[in-house]
Amino acid sequence: MSMANSLEARAPLLDHKLIEFVVNIPLELKMKGLETKYILKRAMEGIVPREILYREKQGFGVPIGEWINAQLRARIRSDLNDRQTFERGYFEKSYIQTLLDEHSKQRRDHSSALWSLWMLELWHRKFVDH
Repeated sequence: MSMANSLEARAPLLDHKLIEFVVNIPLELKMKGLETKYILKRAMEGIVPREILYREKQGFGVPIGEWINAQLRARIRSDLNDRQTFERGYFEKSYIQTLLDEHSKQRRDHSSALWSLWMLELWHRKFVDH
């Protein structure tokens, strides 16, 4: 997902020599109060702009809702409406259908619930059924 969003997410600070050095840095230089990476931030002052160096962490979302309504629509509907899925007794068919319909008509965002249900179903098929 990081590369799909043009983000460099590899960990560049994992050189074994650097890690061996950092392990020996006193804790009070690694963290000051609730501020983490204290010594790294101090070392980068004047090099990295303050607004970047001290900003809050930023994540990026995964477009699950969009996937459910587009690229994965047929697969998710097929898997979650499969006879085998309901024979286990985990899911209520009418409720699953309501989630799928409301989500596809953009009445409500059920992406988190649908994704979780689908992942449970796929997990069950891989590790329990087979």
